[in-house]
Amino acid sequence: ELLDQFVDEYTRPVFEVATLSARFSWLFLFSAAIIAMLVYRSNQSGEAAQKPWSFVEALKATFPRKVFLHPSALLDYRYAAINYAPQILAFGALMLGVTQVAQATIGALTMAAGAMPPEPASPGLAMSALFGLLILLALDGGLFFAHWLMHRVPVFWEFHKVHHSAEILTPVTVLRMHPVDMIVNSLFTSLFIGVVNGIFFYAYSGPVAELWLFGSNAAVFTFFFFGYHLRHSHVWVMFPKGIRDYISSPALHLIHHSSDPKHWDKNFARIFVFWDRLTNSLYMPERREELKYGIGNGEDGKFNSVYNLYVTPFVDAARRLRSDGEAAQPQPPAEPQPAARDLAGGEATENA
Repeated sequence: ELLDQFVDEYTRPVFEVATLSARFSWLFLFSAAIIAMLVYRSNQSGEAAQKPWSFVEALKATFPRKVFLHPSALLDYRYAAINYAPQILAFGALMLGVTQVAQATIGALTMAAGAMPPEPASPGLAMSALFGLLILLALDGGLFFAHWLMHRVPVFWEFHKVHHSAEILTPVTVLRMHPVDMIVNSLFTSLFIGVVNGIFFYAYSGPVAELWLFGSNAAVFTFFFFGYHLRHSHVWVMFPKGIRDYISSPALHLIHHSSDPKHWDKNFARIFVFWDRLTNSLYMPERREELKYGIGNGEDGKFNSVYNLYVTPFVDAARRLRSDGEAAQPQPPAEPQPAARDLAGGEATENA
């Protein structure tokens, strides 16, 4: 039975394409492709802009062979197929963590404010909408701070390099994540979402339903629909003014993957830009920038196989921990240095 369940979970991506609420739903992939084609058309100028619309040319521009058949992209496909099992485990850990944090939150509130009301209360439409919004903020906040931590803590960065080692971005690149990276994401999102769930469960003596759209949080569904998969792509999309200052445009994440040092440690946010404003990590371009992707310090070649994507971070993290441990060991006192000679070239004089 356990084996059958695992097989069902492992083959789920094949069926997720037909599920509107899934991240790789055909609807979200299709909407991203349409947006990419519109961007291609809007970027044409001169004689090209005067020519009739060519669906074939737009299709070639949206799915260029040099991008989707690049060695880095092919590695993404192989890694995603093998790495799905750890993703299942990470998702299970997230669900378990949310439940545990929610229970701990309910316990803390019970101790501080007394027992929950004996009868469950109806939250109403407004509170359901608020609950959905807070869940979205909790999810985005957990992902943001986990992402920020993976860049700021040197040992964690060794594992996050797997994601940044992609030299070409396609929608599948989002799955190029080391299991350790996924665990850190699960821990933070469990904490944030669990607290929100616990507070509302305590307030209403029972679960509160979010506002759903096709089986998904309505706000998350909307975010996925408007170009989520272009965050890992060759297509530059900035949202219009009035939106880009609040919601993260796909182009901001392309900048995050840039190998240019001026872009390092910028634009961590998944959905809401204000997280980056709070941490002074927002880079808002004035116009389109030409980008090259990768780690940017010559290490990309270390992550050129599925084996290396898994193993290299452990080796480098162990080496870093060992070197940091050696640096922390007490050092013998340095040998006394001879005093500097005076300007006249005579013997050194003692400082008064």
